[in-house]
Amino acid sequence: TQVGNILKRKAEYLSAYEEKKRQCSGSSYNDVDLLIWEWFQRAPRSLNMPVSETMIQEKALEFAKQLNKPDFKASNGWLGRFKGRHNIAFSAVSGEKGCVDGDVVEDWKLKLPDIIARYQPKDIYNMDESGCVKHALPTKTLAVRGEDCTGGKKAKERITMSLCCNMAGDFEKTLIIGRSAKPHCFCNIDINQLPVMWCNNKKAWMTSAIF
Repeated sequence: TQVGNILKRKAEYLSAYEEKKRQCSGSSYNDVDLLIWEWFQRAPRSLNMPVSETMIQEKALEFAKQLNKPDFKASNGWLGRFKGRHNIAFSAVSGEKGCVDGDVVEDWKLKLPDIIARYQPKDIYNMDESGCVKHALPTKTLAVRGEDCTGGKKAKERITMSLCCNMAGDFEKTLIIGRSAKPHCFCNIDINQLPVMWCNNKKAWMTSAIF
């Protein structure tokens, strides 16, 4: 049955294939396309700045004007085809990788073996911290199409968690930093008997004293 359906719709499938091939074959303004792609790779993404669709369209119009192509329109259709050709999609900007100098990282990777050579694995530790905004709601929701989808102020109450272990695989007790010295939920609990270390300060942040 499946093969029979495919054969019946052969012309439809071939037509769709040719249309897709035509769309992927390239833009009628290849020179503008090339300049935009080079710009997108160099800046502002190389500077870790967010890039919007409007920025791409405005830059494309600027290049088209320089190339004396007054008929070029940076339409949403052109933008969609440009994104499809170069596999561009919206992504959430997250993490702090962009704040690190790659040359410094490579330099440290060369130095590190010499530094740790005189230590045993049990004495080589790695530590990192992470914030947990514990009352935050999801940023996306299901809603009826066409209705307003709004929310209120985002809850920013947080704790900081710090995890540490050595190269031999031994974990230190997890450090938790909150805002209160003894929260209400700890009223009948000995903080010193918790399976984690509890510290506090006004903003629930890691400080040099706590570290």
